[in-house]
Amino acid sequence: MRAGANRAISPYVIGGKRLAHLILSPTVVGFFETVLKKGKESLALEEIAVGPQSPIAGRSLGELRVKETSGASVLVVFRGAQPIANSGAELVLAPGDRLENLVAVPA
Repeated sequence: MRAGANRAISPYVIGGKRLAHLILSPTVVGFFETVLKKGKESLALEEIAVGPQSPIAGRSLGELRVKETSGASVLVVFRGAQPIANSGAELVLAPGDRLENLVAVPA
């Protein structure tokens, strides 16, 4: 971080979190290990940032019809550090929002 990196990654922290998830939520870990890599398609998590001049800023999720137009499923919208999970079609996106999407990609 002092050298100018945006993020520092510790393999010890990653390993510790993974072990905790395996103990507390083995089904969730199993989902990410198997379902996301199975079959003719795999699933990927992608992030879309809503910039100040973005054409999606000021529009609702329902209006954007994300699932119908792209096949992606919006899992959560982050407004700052606050996650907005299970957001309805009425949620209007604002500059600075981040959408976490689940999308199918060829395997």
